[in-house]
Order: sequence, then structure tokens, then C-alpha cells
Amino acid sequence: MGEALIPDFRIRDIGLLESALLRPETTIYGVEAYPTFPEKVAALMHSLSSNHALIDGNKRIAWIGGRGFAIINGKDFDVDVDTAEKVIMSLASGELDAKSLALIVKDWLVDG
Repeated sequence: MGEALIPDFRIRDIGLLESALLRPETTIYGVEAYPTFPEKVAALMHSLSSNHALIDGNKRIAWIGGRGFAIINGKDFDVDVDTAEKVIMSLASGELDAKSLALIVKDWLVDG
């Protein structure tokens, strides 16, 4: 399936990919590190983008992962492609952190 979305889909480090996928579930002393849904989505997208678990396609998988996570939870993103691209590029370059992304995602989320 990954190859359908990202040509030449190859995992560089399965541990980094697993870490990114589990980040939204993180707890610290029994307290959720990302208590709101936008924070969970942002944490996932941030890790998928910054962990570089794939050989190529980390920005694309960050977008696909975040939006897919929203969709399977009954939500979707309402954002134009140019804005989404700018946000993903800012995320990938390190200009945007997970906390700031959560505020953006909160504005994007709509009932799916």
C-alpha cells in the first residue's frame, strides 16, 4: 500500500516509524502527554515528518498519517492544498513544532 502513495516506498528505520505511530498515545506518570485530539494528530504528523523513518516521502506520510488518523476518528481536514503544503514544509524544516501545529490542526478539523 505504501508504494501506491509513495513511489519507491522504503522504510529506513522501523523503530522510528513505530515510535512516530505510538507518539499520540504517550503518557507521563499516567497523564496523557497529548490530551486533545488536535494535539494527538499534531504529535503524529510531527514525528512522521521529523523522525525520517522512510528513505523518501516523510512529508507525504506525515500528511497522509495525520489526515488518515483524523478520518478514522470521524473527522477530516478542511484546508486548501496550498496552505496544507506550506504547513507541511514548515513542519519538515523545523520552523513549526507539534504544539503550534496542534493549533493549526484544531482549525482544520471538521466532522467527517
